[in-house]
Amino acid sequence: MREQIDHFVASPEPTLFFDWLRSDFKAVLKVFSYKNILEELLFHDNILIYVYSERDAGLEFKNMILGNDKYFLLSHHDVTTEGIIDKDAIQNFIDKYERRWNRIMEEIKQSSKNLIFMHRITDNKIVPGDENKFIELISNINPECKFCLVFLIHNNKISDAIIEKRNKFLCINIESFLKPNYSEEIDWKLNQYDWNRIFETILDNARYDNWQKLL
Repeated sequence: MREQIDHFVASPEPTLFFDWLRSDFKAVLKVFSYKNILEELLFHDNILIYVYSERDAGLEFKNMILGNDKYFLLSHHDVTTEGIIDKDAIQNFIDKYERRWNRIMEEIKQSSKNLIFMHRITDNKIVPGDENKFIELISNINPECKFCLVFLIHNNKISDAIIEKRNKFLCINIESFLKPNYSEEIDWKLNQYDWNRIFETILDNARYDNWQKLL
């Protein structure tokens, strides 16, 4: 959704950790539970390279895909087969994502703005209560942080735009924002949706109340 956000805001912000990564929400929770991103995720022996087309390559993380628990977290945009994928390329990837991680942590710890975290749900891997786990993780980083988690789901069986709205959590059905006469062709940019209306709906309905005061 980063591209749609950049089109919506007047002056795009610097890139943050999850902006261009593909992930399920389980992986998001796992990453936010880490105490040291360089020791627990971003290190050479943990990064796998795979080639999925003649010119495109991707990066995954061993500790996300091995073991009993499986997490979906991968990069499609940071390396290509047109360049040399060596230790230097991997180190550049690590350095870039360390900077992006530091930015998002700085926003959580220091920002005086209301923050909105958005995640588009494309599978059935969300477990009831996952949103509360996220709220608790962010609140543990900074109890004074004012934020709202927004799930964007796809449900074409109902016409409701807002599925759930409560403290620090909002669930939006983006199928209610399909443009008239949209093309059935799959578009990775999701241009079939009216993103201006989606973001305006989020801004109108997000609640940022202090989590600790409501326990």
